[in-house]
Amino acid sequence: MPTLDPVSERLSDAEQALADQQPTVALERINSLPLDTLSESDMQRALLLKGRAFDALDLPVLAIQTGLERLQRAPDPIDEATLQSLINRARALPDELKQLHRRSGSQLAGVIDALVLGTNPSESAVARWQRRYPRHLLTRAELDDFQALRSPVTGTPRITVLLPLTGPLGTAGRAVRDGLVAAWTEHAEKEALELSLVDSTTLSHSALTQLAEGISSDLIIGPLDRAQLMQLAQTASQIPILGLNRLPDDNLGHDQLFQLALAVEDDASSAIEWAQRSTAAPRVLALVSDSPLGDRTAMALKRELTAIGGSTAGIYVMGTADNGALIADALGVNASESRRRDLSRLIGLPLTSTPRIRQDLTAVVVQSDAQTSRQIRPLLAYYYLREVPVYVMGGFSPALESYSDDLANSSLLVTPWDLGTPLKDQLRPIRPEADAPIGTLMALGADAFEVARRILQGEPLTFLGETGYLALNPQGVFTRQLHRLDIDRSGGLTARPWLPSRPLAPVETSERAF
Repeated sequence: MPTLDPVSERLSDAEQALADQQPTVALERINSLPLDTLSESDMQRALLLKGRAFDALDLPVLAIQTGLERLQRAPDPIDEATLQSLINRARALPDELKQLHRRSGSQLAGVIDALVLGTNPSESAVARWQRRYPRHLLTRAELDDFQALRSPVTGTPRITVLLPLTGPLGTAGRAVRDGLVAAWTEHAEKEALELSLVDSTTLSHSALTQLAEGISSDLIIGPLDRAQLMQLAQTASQIPILGLNRLPDDNLGHDQLFQLALAVEDDASSAIEWAQRSTAAPRVLALVSDSPLGDRTAMALKRELTAIGGSTAGIYVMGTADNGALIADALGVNASESRRRDLSRLIGLPLTSTPRIRQDLTAVVVQSDAQTSRQIRPLLAYYYLREVPVYVMGGFSPALESYSDDLANSSLLVTPWDLGTPLKDQLRPIRPEADAPIGTLMALGADAFEVARRILQGEPLTFLGETGYLALNPQGVFTRQLHRLDIDRSGGLTARPWLPSRPLAPVETSERAF
């Protein structure tokens, strides 16, 4: 009896599962196949079945995405009837789903953006669409409604940068500008991009609104000021906006808004990510500063731990007074000493013992500045914390080697810029501040340019930047995962770059993880 080809067997199993109204089983069979190694006919069959399974599960976005992927992988000529059907389904999606998926840069995002443009878009709008979706299905199909998208266009992409170059935020704005211009200059030999710098300090609301119309620009970087970014986010922008701040979750703006910032939430997320690599469900003790940053860190740590099934072993706010007593209490040393006294009274004899710290901790996270961190880490050691990993947020400074002994047995969360990058080396001779704390804002500027360039050209939005390993989440916020700088018992330094331990989920997959 001839044996059935294993690929054909799994696809037949998937087909039967769909007939038996078991779409989840069908997806399991299809997902067990290495799609990119299949023959063209098997690949087309697999994607067709996968789309049917998503429809059976009432997951229209995933069904549309899979259908577009099937057409994208098929040779010419395009099945225009199927493509038109998928376009009609995309048009019927709820507005909130359309807004969510416009940022992804996927085939579905290209369809949604094309629908927004309409049948008579401006030449500049067509140019923006073509640059962002250079290999889109709509450029291969002869659909009348999208004929304009196949027209050849010329012109250099234009980026407008809104930064405070004067006033209270002028120093920060100029630092961001210097990093951005350095990255733009370095890239100029590969690709022409027009850059316009505007001082946002005196920019009126009407001027912001006019910029968002996209007549003189294809993308806006900035503003840095949160209030101004909020104003810009509330405009009906026709072009992408890369804000350099992070808005509250309930003010995320529209589907053209992206956000990139040096947010303490990214440091907190990185600390938990590193802790989870040692323990699947970490139990973390947190010591945070008495400040708004400390409050945000505490909230972020709780949120990240809840998301992965971990837990907090307490969040303690450090003050300027007796942090030793605080740490003794946090580690359970005071409770151990209290037990000794109670037992001594009970038996009527003096007892001596070495206090024991609590045993439920898998990691400690310290959020503070470099000076305070140098005081806190020795106190943790004094109160018997030995083998538990300690992650320090905000403990790095260029003078680290001179005080690394104070932070022995710790892991500092650092950016690639902190560790040294080629761009930082280029800037250092002309901007010595590259080595100062404000240098991280130069790194932000460099990353802002690279993100903007990738948005304009339709390139992947997950990459290793100057401020961390960047990835775009479904809300249009770029998250940053930070490297580790481990300090051993003798003060020696070892850098450990952050790389994904598993493939990062694509932005466009938001209904369920299949």
